[in-house]
Amino acid sequence: MRRCCCITGTQTFALTGPVTTHPKIGGLHHAKKGEAEGFCYANDIVLGIVELLKCSDRILYVDIDVHHGDGVEEAFYCTDRVMTVSFHKFGDFFPGTGDITAIGSGKGHYYTLNVPLRSGVDDKSYVSLFKTVCSCYA
Repeated sequence: MRRCCCITGTQTFALTGPVTTHPKIGGLHHAKKGEAEGFCYANDIVLGIVELLKCSDRILYVDIDVHHGDGVEEAFYCTDRVMTVSFHKFGDFFPGTGDITAIGSGKGHYYTLNVPLRSGVDDKSYVSLFKTVCSCYA
């Protein structure tokens, strides 16, 4: 049986309903296993994905925040069970990670995709790029 799920910054849903929710905060994708970063002290996205992995073989996580989701990428960098795709501003910008050459390692090789963007990308270009990249994984 194939399962569908959707993760947003504040809620994670599976076929059975909410897996994890917090009404006031969410999208704390910078926190890492051993440190808080970027105002993020716990990574709700990672916790939601870990919960979903209990009932799903694989997860596709797409991050569209202006900042690279470094904590989520780091958590799943070496696994083939979670593919992370991040569209983010890149260059002299926090957190300074998310280079296009970061593609995962070990079993996770090619399960990390970064789409680093420069300042000034307009909506039309962003949507076109997003559709092109994401259609490869649909």
